[in-house]
Amino acid sequence: MLDRVRGLLDKHDSTFKRKEAMQHDDQNKFRRVSVTIGMFTAVFLACYLPCFVLQSIYFVLLFQRRPDLLKSSGFQRYAHLTFQFVFPIVNAAINPCLYLLRMPGYRKWVQGFTQSLHWPLTNSSGALHNASKAVDEI
Repeated sequence: MLDRVRGLLDKHDSTFKRKEAMQHDDQNKFRRVSVTIGMFTAVFLACYLPCFVLQSIYFVLLFQRRPDLLKSSGFQRYAHLTFQFVFPIVNAAINPCLYLLRMPGYRKWVQGFTQSLHWPLTNSSGALHNASKAVDEI
């Protein structure tokens, strides 16, 4: 009888430990997801906030006199080019890097996809391809 009670207590204790471990894993996963969302949001704001500010300035200048700084065609050209095109392209370039760094499932998919590709870096006999396979096996 005592062994039976001890067995039930051990079973309850192991169940409690598993539940505690699952909660800890859930908290870590939630923290990781929160940091990832924060990183994507920060990159988006850093890249698109200057674009938004420049558009707001353009809109305000439709109704008011232009300041001397904005009369310069060089400023208008380079600010427009930088804020409207370069920063959004930088955002589009950074996002896949963040996916690779922060999302293990995406990273595994990309690794599997790139490994399944057959690169056309061989001659007609396939000598280079065969040599690279031999090196991989070593």
